[in-house]
Amino acid sequence: MTALPDPQTLCRSIAATLHAALAPLAAGRPRYGLLDYPSHWNIGDSAIWAGEAVLLRRLHGRGPDHVSHVRYAPDRPGRHLPEDRLIYLHGGGNFGDVWPAYQTYREAVLAHHPRHRIVQLPQSIHYRDPAAIERSKRAIGAHRDFHLMVRDHESHAFATRHFDCPVILAPDSAFCLVADHRPAPATTPRGVVALLRDDHEQRPDAAAGRAALLAAGAVAEDWNRHSALRRKAEKLVLGGAMVAPGAPLARLWAQMFDRMAMARVTLGLTQIDRAEIVVTDRLHGHILSSLLGKPHVVIDNFYGKTSRFIAAWGQDDRTHVARDYAEARALLDQMPRG
Repeated sequence: MTALPDPQTLCRSIAATLHAALAPLAAGRPRYGLLDYPSHWNIGDSAIWAGEAVLLRRLHGRGPDHVSHVRYAPDRPGRHLPEDRLIYLHGGGNFGDVWPAYQTYREAVLAHHPRHRIVQLPQSIHYRDPAAIERSKRAIGAHRDFHLMVRDHESHAFATRHFDCPVILAPDSAFCLVADHRPAPATTPRGVVALLRDDHEQRPDAAAGRAALLAAGAVAEDWNRHSALRRKAEKLVLGGAMVAPGAPLARLWAQMFDRMAMARVTLGLTQIDRAEIVVTDRLHGHILSSLLGKPHVVIDNFYGKTSRFIAAWGQDDRTHVARDYAEARALLDQMPRG
């Protein structure tokens, strides 16, 4: 049996794979926009944005000429990005109809910018409604230069079967944070922390599983959130960027968006670092744990997003994959504690 790599080696390899996958699409196009900033509290999406910011600056040698949010008018990027500019769409796990507002937004961007090169940064795909698949199929088929990056083999097979566009297998952009922004090591670990999602991506057996982990002595929580005051400040920044999105303020808004995303990422890294062992059903609970070299047990969401990702890109020697909560409990019992 082949030995698993250490977390740092695997994370750096995955980051290099993403850079190599995106470089041909970015070549010869130094200027670009990055759309669909994640203003919600999900730290995983902020980790993706922060990783995208690092990756795109490395590829293009500069920051974006335009940043945007799902609430902004989808035709607005064209006012600030001539047709030789690339348009990047933020990656994640909302390609499909699980989170329909984001799919509606990206399809509107495609319709409003038929002559731009548009790159969808790595996504996981999941649809439940055949009619939603057809809408996406029409929007993608009508665009002449759309490139879809996906995070797992199942998403690649689905997109290749349904969509008329180039489909590229590539890992999650959060791995581009591999060398950056690590908190100081925790001096008083909190034991086992169960970082479990509390939204409609959770598993059907989530309530019973949470109870079992609590009975085993785990502390159950979802991502930490910033204070109400800080969230109000972020809304002011988003509102300002909506009113005055173009040059010369575009770079200022991009920097502020990046700082807001990185503040959330730091919150999540600190939350994970305080645990001795993490149990999580969040993909970015797994990814941030790997970036920190934290021992952790991974359980899937309701459609297998995390196990699909790990099957595509591998796991390090501190990652343990469980099929269900009972197996997660058994794995915990076998793991050494400080």
